[in-house]
Amino acid sequence: MVAIGDNAALFLTGVAEIRYEDNVFRDRMNRVDDFRFRFEPGVELQFGSGLAQASLFASAEVVRWADESGLNDEFFHLLFNASLDESVYRINFHARYDERATNDMDANLEARLLEREETALGVNGRYMFTNLTSMGLGFNYDRREYKQDNASGHESWSIPVSGYYQISPGLDAQVGYVYRRVDILNPFLRGIQQDYRDNSVYVGAVGQMGSPMWVGDVKVGWTERKFLARDLGIFGIVPSRKMDSLTYDVGLTYNAVNSSHTLRVERDYLNSVVGGRNFSRAQISLGSRFQLVPMWSANTMIGYNRSDYSGIDRRDDSYFLRAGLVYNPNEYVRISASFTHQRVDDNDRMDGGSDYRVNILSVSASLRY
Repeated sequence: MVAIGDNAALFLTGVAEIRYEDNVFRDRMNRVDDFRFRFEPGVELQFGSGLAQASLFASAEVVRWADESGLNDEFFHLLFNASLDESVYRINFHARYDERATNDMDANLEARLLEREETALGVNGRYMFTNLTSMGLGFNYDRREYKQDNASGHESWSIPVSGYYQISPGLDAQVGYVYRRVDILNPFLRGIQQDYRDNSVYVGAVGQMGSPMWVGDVKVGWTERKFLARDLGIFGIVPSRKMDSLTYDVGLTYNAVNSSHTLRVERDYLNSVVGGRNFSRAQISLGSRFQLVPMWSANTMIGYNRSDYSGIDRRDDSYFLRAGLVYNPNEYVRISASFTHQRVDDNDRMDGGSDYRVNILSVSASLRY
C-alpha cells in the first residue's frame, strides 16, 4: 500500500490462475479439453474520508491456452464505486467496463469463444422522510456488444422507484415500480428483431427476517413486456405484442458463528444471444461458506435454472455444482482451489440451443499489497 496524502491509498494487485476445462467450447459432440493460464495484474485506488468514499480498480488480464493457442487473448477491466452516506439520505454510484470471451448455455460457437464488451453504470439513492418511511430512486444503464456478427447484444436502461415502511426494528416492507427499456444490437438481424419495454411492479420486505442471524431481500411482482412494432419495408410490418408474467427476486442469508448460507430464487425476462430472442429464466441456488480454522475456509454452491424461449420450442435446463477451498495466510495473500461441474439439457438444439457437460478444476493465487 502506498499512502497518497491523508485521504487516499494505492494498492497493487495480482492474480495467477491455472485452470483445466474438459469442454472448452461447451459443445455436445466435439469436446475439447485444455489448460488455461491467466495472469491479471492491477491497481486499486481508494480515496475519500468520513461519509464520502470511493474506489477505482483497473486490471489487464492475459490469457494463454496450452493447446488452443488461437484463443490466446488479452482483456481490460475497470471498476469504479462511490458512496455518500448522510444521516437522512444515502447515494451509491458504480461504473464498470469488462472485456470477456466465453461460451455459455444460451449460445456457443464451434471452435470459437463469444467475445464481448460490457459496460454498466448506475446511481441509486434512498431518502429518509421519517424514522419509519423512506423512498428509493435510481437509474441503471447496461450495454453488451459482441464482436461476432451472428450474436445479438443489447443496450438497456432502467429506472427503479421504491417505497419503504419500517414494520419492526431492522425490517422494512417495500413496494416498487421499475421501467426498463431494451434495444437489441445486431445490424445483420436488425429487421426481424423487436426492441421491448418492461413495466414491473413488486411488493416485499428487506432487512432482518425475525432474527439478526437471518437477513433477506424479498421482491415478488408482475412484469409486462411490450415488443415494439418494426417496419420491414416491402415485407410489411411486424406488429407490436405484449406478454406478462410473474417475476420474483428472493435472497435470504443465514449467518452462523463459523458459517453463512445464502438462498436465492429468481425469475426474470432476458434476451438471447441467438437472434435476440426473448426468454424467461427461473433459477434457484444455495451457497455456503464455512470457516474451518482461522486461515482456512471452504465454500460450496449448487444451483438449477430453467430458460423458456419465446416463439420457438426451446427449453434449457441447467444444473450447477461448485466446491472450493481457500487459504488466507495473511491480509495480503489468498490461495484457492475449486471444482465446478455444469450440465445443460436442451430439448431443441436445432434452434441454437446448447446441450453439454463441463468440468473445471482451478488453482489460483491472488495478492493485494
